[in-house]
Amino acid sequence: MDRFTATIDGWTSWGRVFQSIEAFEPLIRHILSQHALPIAEIEHCTPGTNAVFKVGDLVVKIFAPKESGFETESDYQTELFGIARANRMGVSALQPWPAAGWRTNMSFRIWSWSISQENPLIGGTAA
Repeated sequence: MDRFTATIDGWTSWGRVFQSIEAFEPLIRHILSQHALPIAEIEHCTPGTNAVFKVGDLVVKIFAPKESGFETESDYQTELFGIARANRMGVSALQPWPAAGWRTNMSFRIWSWSISQENPLIGGTAA
């Protein structure tokens, strides 16, 4: 089953869908359930370049895929570097999760992190 069915073929189409809870809900719910994370109401966050949603105590960030025409690889790599550095310094930061089973027709990179001090911080990628 494809977890994301919207067509993205450039910046205009990404702009129409990147804040659509309806478009991303199946993918978000699948990712959270695959990692035994709580599934709650999906809410919008402040719009930017990427799709970012609040789900209970979690924030899910879905980087614009290459199909959008926007290059987010450097943003993604910068975040990876920052996370690795924080971990080396003993600062609580995102931890990668495996991408297995995340079927989608787009090449998404996805992060999720806790906004609660009581929950572990998590993160990951999917292609």
